[in-house]
Amino acid sequence: MAEKQRWVLANRIAGMPAPADFRLEAYDPGMPAEGELLIRTCFHTVAPGIRPKLSGRTYTGAVEIGDTIPGVGVAIVESSGDPHFSQGDLVTGETGWASHRLLKSSAVEKLDTDVFDGRVPHTAAISAIGPAGLTAYFGLLKIAELRGGETVIVSSASGAVGSSAAQIAKLKGCRVIGIAGSDEKCRRLVSDFGLDVAINYRSEADLASALERACPGGAQVYFDNVGGEVTTAAIAALSEFGRVIVCGQTSEYNRTEPYGLKSLVPVITKRLTLSGLVVYDFADQFRQARREIAQWMREGHVRHAPTVIDGLENAVDVFVSLFAGTDDSQPIIRVSAI
Repeated sequence: MAEKQRWVLANRIAGMPAPADFRLEAYDPGMPAEGELLIRTCFHTVAPGIRPKLSGRTYTGAVEIGDTIPGVGVAIVESSGDPHFSQGDLVTGETGWASHRLLKSSAVEKLDTDVFDGRVPHTAAISAIGPAGLTAYFGLLKIAELRGGETVIVSSASGAVGSSAAQIAKLKGCRVIGIAGSDEKCRRLVSDFGLDVAINYRSEADLASALERACPGGAQVYFDNVGGEVTTAAIAALSEFGRVIVCGQTSEYNRTEPYGLKSLVPVITKRLTLSGLVVYDFADQFRQARREIAQWMREGHVRHAPTVIDGLENAVDVFVSLFAGTDDSQPIIRVSAI
């Protein structure tokens, strides 16, 4: 790998992403001016949630042709133009898919030493204690107002957000049904993550019936990461006054024609509540939430199990695999050593 590289968007994407839509290029990020940092990326995420940005359909701003592909990372400060940061500081923030970035110091934060005390791995800063884990935490505890004894359905339950949501729901005393895309993922959800039931949506001819068998009394909460047909089936399995937390719509990201909701009748007849979730609405509560999740990890209640892939050059292939069903669902790219 060249000394400094980054992945950029080569084409505006329509439909399934392909390697030709991206370009790996050598570049010079420059040196920091006042209020800036030059950072070296150690790890970065490859998350399906960035997909709408690559087509220009997003509330958070599109990635333009030639822009660095976004991703949250863990990095080391190599040079600082801010007296609050020193060379060698470990930080987390929007590193993107790049070996090095020149960023405003306000775009990153130092890793909390009370959280990363040697018992919690640094990679958790961008997964179980990062945006994925925080999304699950606030979606269930603040928006759904989860109560012990409830039944919770989680789609994409083997993914970074889904596995966090499933484990938090179990920790809070709920019965959890996970939906995933392979028999092996389903096996791991039950054996490794402690879910009560895991259903392979790819092998079920009638997912709605499978969910109804798994929760004959109905589920009270559905944590939606995928949308589409899976969400239609999950809504059918909800009980009266059920709550739907709409977090992600991965099945919709590559469609040229959205699937959408086929009928809102169940929302009326069951008096359901559908709530959108944007985790940054809770930014002022992140610090305490991270410390609580870290303690759950130390106690063994929340397992952190990403798949770490070495090499920035592999980021695009990993990203494409997320939408082909061939990934391990929680990929992190290791760019350099800490």
